[in-house]
Amino acid sequence: MFKYREYKEFLTELKKLGSTSNFRDWDGDKVFLIRHDVDFSVQLAYKLAEIEHECGIQATFFFLTTCQTYNVMARRNREYIRKISDMGFEVGLHFDPTLYDTSDVDQLEEFVNHEASIIESVTGTKISSVSLHNPSIHGKYPMFKNYINAYDNKCFSDDRYISDSRMMFRGKNIYEFIKRIEHSSIQILTHPMHYSEKGSEYPKIMCRDLLDQFAIIDEEFMVNSTYKEQIGEGLLNYMSTQLKMDVLGNDRKAMMEDYSQAKAELQRVAQENHTLKAEKVHLPDDSAEKQTAEQTS
Repeated sequence: MFKYREYKEFLTELKKLGSTSNFRDWDGDKVFLIRHDVDFSVQLAYKLAEIEHECGIQATFFFLTTCQTYNVMARRNREYIRKISDMGFEVGLHFDPTLYDTSDVDQLEEFVNHEASIIESVTGTKISSVSLHNPSIHGKYPMFKNYINAYDNKCFSDDRYISDSRMMFRGKNIYEFIKRIEHSSIQILTHPMHYSEKGSEYPKIMCRDLLDQFAIIDEEFMVNSTYKEQIGEGLLNYMSTQLKMDVLGNDRKAMMEDYSQAKAELQRVAQENHTLKAEKVHLPDDSAEKQTAEQTS
């Protein structure tokens, strides 16, 4: 399910059973309410939007303004979010009430208004819908009178809602579950970070994002002559060299084997990543250190 090819197949089956809708335009009819909480990467959200646009899917993408791993105001992310909006998708606010030292709903709605205005400045359209971040963990489900809420009883209950949280569907067979559209609307929550060409697990997803960040840092700072002189062939190459030096200070033979495996994994992931080409990733040759390690073992 977490390969892009599998997700497309799922969307094909879903469309055979019923129509899709975003939250803003839902009129209460029996439809699939397609929701995406963007917890990790705007770029991955854009990739999923491209697939759904190709498949003729309507959906809402909910973005955090308080995320630790992306900034909605960064130039590239602004472009991605605008493109998602321009493709006809609704852009909503993914709101984390635990960041504010209050449980008063009216006060929280003021913070919602502020965060919504940030995203509105990116898309140029009014925010109508809100989804809550991690409510099953913190147990807070505030409703805001001026916004559609993804956790409203009208569209949210255990028998009408399925989520891929933690890359699981909580014991539900998603293909069987969507057949319930015969009786009521179904809300489907998927997180863009979970999907990739090969259906990667979390560590590989994080590794791929780090490679993206290395490339972004290099692009931003290579205009700095001091950085360019100090970093050499790029941050990834520098990090690899530093890791290798740390390794040599420990159990050399065993650790060099681990390093070689890590280097091979970085190269393979880089080949999959569209922002870093494999031929540009120049990791240090470790053959000499391997030979030294073997001689001293």
